[in-house]
Amino acid sequence: IVWLERASGCAAADVEASSSQTSVPLPFLALGSTAEDGGSPSWLGASFGLTSQLLRFWSRLGFAPAVLSPMPNPQTGELSTVMLRALANAGEALNEWVPSLGPTFGLRFLRRLRSTAAGGHAVPPTPLAVELLKVSFGTTGDTGAGLPWCPDETDLSRLERLAGSQDPMHDMAHASDLLTVLSEAYFSGALAPLRLSKPDADLLLAAGCRSLSASAAAADVGLKSANLAALGVKRIAGEAAKHVGRCLGKEFLLTARALGEPAVEADEGGRTGALRAWLQPLHCRRGGGPAGP
Repeated sequence: IVWLERASGCAAADVEASSSQTSVPLPFLALGSTAEDGGSPSWLGASFGLTSQLLRFWSRLGFAPAVLSPMPNPQTGELSTVMLRALANAGEALNEWVPSLGPTFGLRFLRRLRSTAAGGHAVPPTPLAVELLKVSFGTTGDTGAGLPWCPDETDLSRLERLAGSQDPMHDMAHASDLLTVLSEAYFSGALAPLRLSKPDADLLLAAGCRSLSASAAAADVGLKSANLAALGVKRIAGEAAKHVGRCLGKEFLLTARALGEPAVEADEGGRTGALRAWLQPLHCRRGGGPAGP
């Protein structure tokens, strides 16, 4: 803790206060160095049982998540996590590597959530998982995916159908694969600057990457009924469809001008008949292959 106080400006009392508030032991702290740094400590690691309070505490100090244990600690029931931070005397290679830890961890964690739906490793509760993803992809502002989500015409049509559904329970059950893709796109930053409320983000992760049914998702995020969960998913689909429509409208106009095609005005939602007709050929011209049936 003395080293932590000197290296990162964190007071030892702050660490102790955070630990006492969460009723867990002090986290394990580790110092490390690389050959490039000549043996002088260049990075600091903290290992602890994952809780919302401790995750916020260490992320605010500039630590990035690096590892999450596959199974809970048998004594505390918590998943152990390791977060790292480069110190002031870190070499160039380490300073370039540490900022990439968060987005890299976030993408692995999204894959883990998918595998858990099929019986894989343990994951934290959905609200905590959302916080962990936010910390992962928000560490450096990196979107992780690097490119905005650009659904093909079929997925866009399915998204719009769910957004305008008269029977969201039924349509939600038949859109689980689409919700998984939407969830991954949102949490990796590919739908930026779209921002959902915390309850909606929790619901999207539960219904998307975790592939929970409406009733299971409602129980998972604390909603009173499956109908409320289905209506929430419908609302999320509407927000995503409007966002994607605006992005596709702008991309269509810019690409059409670059190709020397006649200008076509897109409506407010960015989804004109001309845009729909051009989606597939434009996608092909950009080297993406057929966009769908």
